[in-house]
Amino acid sequence: IADVRLVAPDGGLPEESLDALLRARSGTPLSLFDVRTDLATLMRVGEFSAVEAEAEPWFTQDATGELREAVMLTYMVWPAPRVAEVNITGVSALREREVRAELALDGGDVFYEELDAQIKRTRLRRFYADHGYPRARVDVLAAPTDDGVVLDVLIEEGAPQRLAKLNFSGNLPVPDKVLRRWARREGLREGKPLAMTDLTAAQRRIRSRLAGFSALRPKRGGWVQVRVTPAWVD
Repeated sequence: IADVRLVAPDGGLPEESLDALLRARSGTPLSLFDVRTDLATLMRVGEFSAVEAEAEPWFTQDATGELREAVMLTYMVWPAPRVAEVNITGVSALREREVRAELALDGGDVFYEELDAQIKRTRLRRFYADHGYPRARVDVLAAPTDDGVVLDVLIEEGAPQRLAKLNFSGNLPVPDKVLRRWARREGLREGKPLAMTDLTAAQRRIRSRLAGFSALRPKRGGWVQVRVTPAWVD
């Protein structure tokens, strides 16, 4: 190898040099194993969308000044698409900052539309379902620009799934109004969208409070079960 070069035809090389990570080096024999390893390393570390290697005939001089056949090894890299801007529309029932936090996309993040758009759609739909909106529809549109990818996240929240009635059953040491108060403190209220996060939190609070009573001490095998049943409400 006469020399090893790293070039980016469209720009996008990181500020820090990647030469130290490469196995192929000037003055060493050309090894296909080293080249394959370098390609994998560049794809993994540099966050490039594509990496190619090109070896062209070259020459070097030995200690006596005699020309010897060699190759010039060039790694060509193309930068991965990165987010320039994220626009979210259609958010009203939840806080937009919470939706943005769940989306987990900021300017400069790598974004492949074919892969990441579906992942983000599924993630946001699940997030809305967990907060009482199982009919929410989400679309993620990507528009390449000179500055990067502009993302438009379109949300149709749909009608919420509300808690129609909260019932308690079992041989309990406290009245229903106390259990209902514990559940309300975790956000579980009749008429409010039924969020799975609130349901789980209420279950934990009730179990924790009842643990102080003999009815639910571990030696008695006590437990708290939650069952959600669909219902029609006028």
